[in-house]
Amino acid sequence: MRYSEKTLILMGRPAKNVYIVGPNSLNEINPLGILGSICLASHESCETFVLQGRRLLTYPVRPGKTKGHIVAWKGKKMKTGKSIVLMIVLIGMHSFASGDFLQQTETSLLTARDQFTGGVIDGKIYVFGGNGNPNGRNLKSTEMFDPATDVWTSRVDNNHNDSQGVEELTGAVVDEKLYVFGAWGGVGPSGFYGDINFNEVYDPVANTWTTLAPKPTLVTGAPSTVYNGEVYIFGGGYSHEGLEEQNIYDVVEAYNPATNTWRSVTNMPKKLQMFALATVGNKAYIMGGYLPDEDRMSEEVITFDFETGQWDTDSYEPFPTDRIRGSRYSSAAPVVGGRIFLVGGMEANNADDSWASNKVDIYDTTTNTWHVRTSLPVPLYQHLTVVLEDRIYVIGGCSDYEDTNRSKSEVYSIPIGDIDVQVSIQKCKAKAGKTVGKDSISFTGTMEDITADGLNGAGEIYITIVSDVDGHVPYHIDDDPLIINPAKVKKGKYSHKDKQKGISFKIDTNKAGKFSLKIKNADLTGLGSPLTLEIAIGSYNGAGSAGENTVNGPKKSIPIQLMSGYKDTLPPPLKIKAKNGKKEFTDSLAVKGGFSLKDEPGPITSMTLFLGDQPFDLTDGKGAFTYKRDKKTSKITSVAYKTKKGETPQIKAKFDFVKCSYSVSIKKAGLDTTSGKVDFGVMVDMATGSFNQSVKVDLD
Repeated sequence: MRYSEKTLILMGRPAKNVYIVGPNSLNEINPLGILGSICLASHESCETFVLQGRRLLTYPVRPGKTKGHIVAWKGKKMKTGKSIVLMIVLIGMHSFASGDFLQQTETSLLTARDQFTGGVIDGKIYVFGGNGNPNGRNLKSTEMFDPATDVWTSRVDNNHNDSQGVEELTGAVVDEKLYVFGAWGGVGPSGFYGDINFNEVYDPVANTWTTLAPKPTLVTGAPSTVYNGEVYIFGGGYSHEGLEEQNIYDVVEAYNPATNTWRSVTNMPKKLQMFALATVGNKAYIMGGYLPDEDRMSEEVITFDFETGQWDTDSYEPFPTDRIRGSRYSSAAPVVGGRIFLVGGMEANNADDSWASNKVDIYDTTTNTWHVRTSLPVPLYQHLTVVLEDRIYVIGGCSDYEDTNRSKSEVYSIPIGDIDVQVSIQKCKAKAGKTVGKDSISFTGTMEDITADGLNGAGEIYITIVSDVDGHVPYHIDDDPLIINPAKVKKGKYSHKDKQKGISFKIDTNKAGKFSLKIKNADLTGLGSPLTLEIAIGSYNGAGSAGENTVNGPKKSIPIQLMSGYKDTLPPPLKIKAKNGKKEFTDSLAVKGGFSLKDEPGPITSMTLFLGDQPFDLTDGKGAFTYKRDKKTSKITSVAYKTKKGETPQIKAKFDFVKCSYSVSIKKAGLDTTSGKVDFGVMVDMATGSFNQSVKVDLD
């Protein structure tokens, strides 16, 4: 195995920390200049990483044909001084994300916390209170994050609850001040725990906390939002240590900071807990949550009209079935351009069966549609999400409510990005060419929610194919997109054919974005299934998955030749039969199947076949190998083995490196087993490399 250095070329603003991440690899470079290169720790082969902004894609080549592959991150420029995690796909490594907008790891909180609140004031993030480690201690501390310095700093504590901390908070920003409501905490000198009518405002300029008028209905776990200068608090519950069950309310109340007064608002149409809340225009959107009277999660999206005081429970697209969840505490969900971002949260079957979620979804209020985004690296709920500049910050929270040290200090950020649309793949056909660069693949499916106007102004089309198993990207045209000819966009339809790239693409926005894509004369080395097709048309981005039953249909697998030169594989054989002879040493075994070889084939120095724990040595002097070579290149195309006459067992084997197929015949043998499930394996040492793979087979 050859090893060499890899180089990072950084174009853009300086990054304070850059991480190359794999299962067994973490390298830090600190600092980098505006333009420069630096050698990282050695890995297999040689890779070049080109960093130009927001989006990360890998550009692979077949090993042996060039010195490696290129990875590019394109789009918006990096934010100065940020820590950036490049989730690079290396040979033999697994990726953390592929083909979507890149998530970043930001500077962690000073204190791990969940069930807290916060907001953005004058370009800085403020957080307060919550539950902390160890053993769920309540917090009274305040922190501030300044993106200019990438640093969290402590601010004044809130000692208004007998100098004790509080949790189960909600908060909102009005006129550059943070208003906080709740809470659960200790009451009095006895330390009795319960809900507290805790209503406070933080002034970041004076760095002071001031107590507000008490809320008429004492609740916790109620999200809040702002409309026309008032803070609206929806629902919530009341509990203390002496209550067996929490009292749930459907009440809605509004606080006016200008007068320090409360007023009642139209109640919610039903009791609901742990829902997401956001304000768009003159409406509050309430999404998902837990229905205590029905002991289930709600899939509904309902709205409250601030101007009319009316509720609408029938006009909105519900959660997709597998995305239903709730939020908990904190503040309103982030809203950007009419799109509500739901990041993480809590999924549940009932009150006794719930878990944290890593799902990220967008609800577009302008089109009444849902869009899926790349999942968080960890499941989270009881966290805070806020918009700062062009990113959404995901702060703190927890993944396991039962963990006594559950609170997290980690902070992630995700770019706001463009318009996400749903891509569904109906058919996918992949074919391996006879030589490198002659592979082909085709797709038919739908790219929903893309409009005729959006297609008219799109400009460019980007296409990427990702193997889901290891995140490998065998195909892309991100560096050289298809240029849309506006004159050919007619009545919501567009057809593009590029002979030089070997691509034809058609889409009809009148038929739910029905599309067809054909790619010819391509190098699809490393293509496996399931796979993901990513399409970006202008500002519309979508990704759809094609499983093993979709790629080439349920009866035909993806060509194993596409793994040749990329990975050693030994799939389940197409045929295997073991027979128990009537006499001693008359057993037999016949196997036919496919394989792929990462290294270039070379003369064999040792080779052993295995059936269970029983080895069959093909280099013990009882037989001989014969090789066939390509007449032009002299490269080995196949190898055959045959035992000499009179030797036992009698073995014949052939490995075809072009067709990626093999056959093995063993006769006059004494097999340890001829039935049941066992491992069949092949171990080979060559002058050019090695192969050591096994697969579970059923001899019955």
